[in-house]
Amino acid sequence: MEEAESRSYGTIMINFLDLEPAYAQHFKQVHGGKFWSIGPTPLFCRKSIRSTATNNSINGDQKDVFSWLDSQKPNSVLYVCFGGMVRFSAEQLREIAMALEGSGKPFLWVCRAPENISESGEEWLPEGFEERNRKQRRGFLIKGWAPQVQILDHPSVAGFMTHCGCNSLMEAMTAGVALITWPLFSEQFYNEKLIVDVLKCGIAAGSECWNEGFNITSPTVRRHKIQNAVCRLMSDSVEAEEIRRRANELKRMANRAVEQGGSSHSDLMDLISDLKIQTLGHGKHHAPLT
Repeated sequence: MEEAESRSYGTIMINFLDLEPAYAQHFKQVHGGKFWSIGPTPLFCRKSIRSTATNNSINGDQKDVFSWLDSQKPNSVLYVCFGGMVRFSAEQLREIAMALEGSGKPFLWVCRAPENISESGEEWLPEGFEERNRKQRRGFLIKGWAPQVQILDHPSVAGFMTHCGCNSLMEAMTAGVALITWPLFSEQFYNEKLIVDVLKCGIAAGSECWNEGFNITSPTVRRHKIQNAVCRLMSDSVEAEEIRRRANELKRMANRAVEQGGSSHSDLMDLISDLKIQTLGHGKHHAPLT
């Protein structure tokens, strides 16, 4: 990556300048060259994403998801998703399940079976868990792909338990949703530090060990830690209210960034202009973008 950066014409970031201005300035000083911060990208296409949620491209299962969300009180639901590739152990999934149920808070959980185990849930969920929570309308499970942007944008969703992937964090910020952080690999532990310690719009679940791949082998995070994080975020405490206030402040900052004249809108226009110059062959540099 360092070699690619040294040979590149410029760098594109999917965040926005006001999110971490000191880091952006440091990056410019250290790396030099062109730099465009054009995020959060979901906001540039939010209108089309919203329309997708109401047209015929939403299948029956997804309509059930939004019907369930519509039945919940505003700002009451915790959305739980760790990306499309992560596979927890059966033990960890049971701990998550018992923590969610024990919290008493409504939850929408995108859960995937451990590798080489049936998706039915019989081997990796507490007995009767799915049926019990669905009947009580307290929990809803998605065992597959989820329309995450639309879910986070729903008025009933107040919190998001996430692995701290960059796209998930940007999508949460554009929706003004507070976070429970559960980093697993790559740069995600750094992202957690940004969310919890710098931006102060989330609470850590207690994940401490870095994993090498998508099959998670780190020590199990126990239910009491998970449940404590859920109850802290989804409460009416002063701490929770302040975290939600910060999340909504970041949402406003993100929206300003993509408006005409905002930092991301301006950077995007500059990027398009630079690409036109490069394509027409009028530029002095013909190195790739990173």
